[in-house]
Amino acid sequence: MKNDKNYLQAINMFMQVIIAFFDIFFSIYIYDMSNDINFIFYYLIFQCASVMLFEIIIMKILSDKNYLIIYRLGFLFMLLSIALIFTISSSTLFMVFVVQFVYALAIICYYLPHEVSIMNNNSKKSISTFVGIHQVLTLIAGVISPFISGFLIDYVSYPGLFAFIIILALVCFVLSFKINKGVVEEPKIRLRDFIKQAHKFKQVTYSYISHAIHKASQLSVVTYLLPVLLFMKFNTNFSVGIYSSIATAISGVVLIVITRFYKPKNIYIIIATFLAVISSIIILFWSSKTLFFIYYFSTIIAIKVIAKYDAEMVYMSTSNTEVEPYKKEHHWMFNLYDQCSKILAYIIALIIYNFSKTTLSLSIIIFVLTILQIVSSIFMIKSDLEYDKIVENQ
Repeated sequence: MKNDKNYLQAINMFMQVIIAFFDIFFSIYIYDMSNDINFIFYYLIFQCASVMLFEIIIMKILSDKNYLIIYRLGFLFMLLSIALIFTISSSTLFMVFVVQFVYALAIICYYLPHEVSIMNNNSKKSISTFVGIHQVLTLIAGVISPFISGFLIDYVSYPGLFAFIIILALVCFVLSFKINKGVVEEPKIRLRDFIKQAHKFKQVTYSYISHAIHKASQLSVVTYLLPVLLFMKFNTNFSVGIYSSIATAISGVVLIVITRFYKPKNIYIIIATFLAVISSIIILFWSSKTLFFIYYFSTIIAIKVIAKYDAEMVYMSTSNTEVEPYKKEHHWMFNLYDQCSKILAYIIALIIYNFSKTTLSLSIIIFVLTILQIVSSIFMIKSDLEYDKIVENQ
């Protein structure tokens, strides 16, 4: 089990480097080619719909017998999605949807075995440590990836970056053969039974609401719009990479500090939420690079801090004995909430943006969605308080 955890962590770090390209630079790549923000929202909505479709299919067939096959297929589909990017041009923009379709399949084939195995291979005592290491490695990847990607795009070429990503995907594929343990104990989805059990516990309900709103608020439109705004401001991918790397590094230091100097997590959630909201107000009036830097760094730090506690909340939601046997169903429902909330956020963004189609409208979108984080944080704190009650009773 220990070796499986180590390989899962290593593979995740390399995969985060690949995913960072799609999160940060793919939108810029498409915007530079199409010069149309609406098109970005369209393909992101299509990506979410594709993820939901493949999640339903893969979750129904995922079992001990095919766990490793599906896991390894994820890396092969990732290779295919990267190869298909070479077919995209200003006259073949429809291929963006093909790329997103295959990418969604790759992500599901990778993440479902990965995240279910996290919940199955960790006890209540070890999950916090595992998630902490997971977050640190993800942060390291988040620091390295934007810098390297931006450099390769501006000083080598996009094909040079794609070749680098292909090598990483191949490394992940090879490392996946070091994992020998299947982790899915129940091949069938007992969704109706799970809902009956989950609704009995406020902690689970609060965590669902918090997680969905957090995804819609910070990890959908804001995540994809920030790199595009940076690119509009500086017009170079390397600048986007540098500032993304610096912001991620600073947020990593902040996470290490708040982990070492322990305070109740609710305090950090409140501070991070306040920081995100104040930062979103700043962007409404950004007229200088200095103000934009303050906004950008503050927002990334706030997102990373809240995401840390959100991740812990997701895994801890199966802590009570009645819900614990339904980890697969729990994961499926969480991701269903994810994609639905993201689609809603993209639709809201489309409506707001098409009022004026200006940079100011993008700032208004970020402000409106960031305000939702206040609601998410309230339910996150409620979920944490309910979790403490569960621990005391057990």
